[in-house]
Amino acid sequence: MSGEWTTSGREATKAFGAALVSFGLLLIIWHLGVTLAGTPAHVLPGPGPVLAGLYQGWIGGTLHSHIAFTLKATALGVLIGCGLALVLSVVAAELPIVERTLYPLVVTSQSIPIVAVGPLIIVYAGYGIESKVLLVALFCFFPTFVNSLAGLKIADENLVDLYRAFSASRWQIFWNVKLPGAANYIFCGLQISIVLSLIACVVAEFLASPRGLGHFIKSQAGTLEISMMFAAIITLAVLGTLAGFAVRLLQRLVVFWDRPTSRSQPG
Repeated sequence: MSGEWTTSGREATKAFGAALVSFGLLLIIWHLGVTLAGTPAHVLPGPGPVLAGLYQGWIGGTLHSHIAFTLKATALGVLIGCGLALVLSVVAAELPIVERTLYPLVVTSQSIPIVAVGPLIIVYAGYGIESKVLLVALFCFFPTFVNSLAGLKIADENLVDLYRAFSASRWQIFWNVKLPGAANYIFCGLQISIVLSLIACVVAEFLASPRGLGHFIKSQAGTLEISMMFAAIITLAVLGTLAGFAVRLLQRLVVFWDRPTSRSQPG
């Protein structure tokens, strides 16, 4: 066990070091490109003004209320959309008639660009956080539903037959066979949904919103505060990255039986 954690720690350290090197090279290239090209700050600011904007946003508090609004809307939308998708995927996997009825409707609904119905959602759900939550839930539903349903339907039939031979109930088969086998598929759907959730929330905030990072970027574009726009965009990237890593960490903790085993090294 200690060897496994040591190996994981070394891999995490290498990944973090590689990310720092890549980030440093990006800053150097960015600074040199802006300086040598003589690009005006209102077109493309250098790293200095953007870092100052990040300091003003994160430490000074300019972005605090907008970050809180976006995170709240995104979290609520993910909980509703992914939660509903998981419940319906379980029902569809257990009842074929539900799958035959529901699946075509879900696929057909995805042929309609959800962004196109965003203004309608604003009209129906209002100008506040409710419309953002609804749009995020719509974005998150499809990836989670499709991946979860696919995972639940590929259960090991031999193992299912073995459980049935020992008179196991449908619930026992689902909990002990189907759900563990579908865990990686479910987390794959959640990973995609997390990425789409921030996109959906920002799109809704672009359309109409009293607060939020999307609203902030739109308002700063009107005054040509490019460095603050970059600060908000970088904030969104950081939030998305942290959320993605959180899902991957949760997957490693929950799907503990599917961890890659590290070979013991001599010496």
